[in-house]
Amino acid sequence: MKTIYNTLHTIFAICLIFALASLAPAQSKPFQAIDIGAVTELGGVSNSTPVRAVGQRNGRGFIFSEGQTTPRTLELVPGDPSTTGANTTAISSDGDEAVGVDRSQPTDWPNPVGPSNPGHFPTPVGCIDLGVPVALNDSRVAVGACASGVEAGTSKPLRWAANGSLTVADLPAGFFGGKAMDVNNAGTIVGQIVNAEGTKLAAIWTNPSQAPITIGIPEARGISNGSVLTNSPDLITMIGQFPDPAGFPHQRGWTWMFINGGLGLISTTRIPFVPIYVPPSYPSYYLYLLQPFTAAETHRINGSGTSVGFAKRNNGATVATLWNLGGQVADLAFNTSGLPIGTVLTDAVDINDQGSVLVKGLVNGDLHGFLLKPTGVAIAFSAGY
Repeated sequence: MKTIYNTLHTIFAICLIFALASLAPAQSKPFQAIDIGAVTELGGVSNSTPVRAVGQRNGRGFIFSEGQTTPRTLELVPGDPSTTGANTTAISSDGDEAVGVDRSQPTDWPNPVGPSNPGHFPTPVGCIDLGVPVALNDSRVAVGACASGVEAGTSKPLRWAANGSLTVADLPAGFFGGKAMDVNNAGTIVGQIVNAEGTKLAAIWTNPSQAPITIGIPEARGISNGSVLTNSPDLITMIGQFPDPAGFPHQRGWTWMFINGGLGLISTTRIPFVPIYVPPSYPSYYLYLLQPFTAAETHRINGSGTSVGFAKRNNGATVATLWNLGGQVADLAFNTSGLPIGTVLTDAVDINDQGSVLVKGLVNGDLHGFLLKPTGVAIAFSAGY
């Protein structure tokens, strides 16, 4: 009888545990997803409260503010009968200005959250198109590039300004031009130049009228507004080759600190590592040669040294990814709750100093934008390779 009683008591306890577990809230993850909806492109994210994001949907530029249910379509510049062909490519960190392209013309949207009065920037000199701005700071300075026509596939770095009047100017570049990719609130610009030998070099412009500082890595992608490090150096993310433990080179991000004109390497971003079985008769380098992830690219970096971008599989598919200051890697989908079932996050395009991430993802094959908001739960980073 005692044995039967103990058995029933155990069964009852197990049932009670399962019942309580079913009533408990789902365990939180480091990010909570906000679905912006179907998009064509994503531009950037602000550091304001509420957080704002920009991009393109239905052939028009949009701005999305945290707390909204749908993005707001931005006005077109008056005078053109076409009703589509605009794309908002960047937003200032304070969220009060946006830039992009309106029917092939670089455009400024002041006060994008309310009735805006957009205007076209002037036509740049020596370009075969009108250019595309890709980044914007709080001083209303935007940067990007135009097709230069010097040689097929070459471009020219440009700097636009919206301070009272709309202006555009060339940035000093290499023999075969270059491109500007980001600008911070101090006015420091990062990007790329191409020298007379055709070598692509990462470039840092501290003065828009002077030649940039260059380094032998192909491209600088993003720059922070200071950082949490001692003396608050700017942090820059670049992309270039770096070998794995077996000596095979892979493209990945490089994190640098930049202060008083000097650069210091902090880390290189790791590629996700998947444990695989390698027969004992195989050389040890097969452990890396057979990895499903083979490369990584970063786009932007914040003041904590967190950079975002994607990891690339050996079949070409990409996975939205995040790295910490030391280069450790995290899969954003694994660390995010609230995604529609079956969502595949493909690319993280921007991150702000609050840790909010703007991400592209496929939902049943359709491209959506997601704003990932940090919850305070620790991110599950791995060492990678």
